[in-house]
Amino acid sequence: EVAPPNIVASFGCFAYARLSGDRIRLHFRNAETNGHAPLGIERLGQRLAELAALFEHVKRTLRPPLEVIGASWLYNLDAYRRLFPVSYVATAHVLEHRFRHMPLWGQFLDRHGEIKERMTREFLERLDRQSSLDSLDRCFPFQVLAVEASVLEFYDFYGI
Repeated sequence: EVAPPNIVASFGCFAYARLSGDRIRLHFRNAETNGHAPLGIERLGQRLAELAALFEHVKRTLRPPLEVIGASWLYNLDAYRRLFPVSYVATAHVLEHRFRHMPLWGQFLDRHGEIKERMTREFLERLDRQSSLDSLDRCFPFQVLAVEASVLEFYDFYGI
């Protein structure tokens, strides 16, 4: 597992990095060690607590105005989206041709590292119909989505 660049702090499955300007970027990884689905409904409270701790740290160490940004295929999943302010996920838009530093291949694996057959088959069928690399990103079942909102919206959402 390769850590994302410029990580400031990690809290369970979440971490954040400081970017240029007044921006931070959220990162997610499966930090569950007991086999639980990290985005399962039974882990919702734990994930929300991790994010609350992350944003408490941000509030203590960084000063507004700050923008929180994210870019991931995970924003396609309701199980992931429910962890964030509605105003944040409402800004979701597709980032085309985003392959570098983007773990798109994660959507083809389950939490045990096993291949998801249906997703893989769908990708390969779409790939087989391509005549150029121009629309390669559309072969992936889940596109990379970019999101952004003020850090103040996160403080309000997590009650900080």
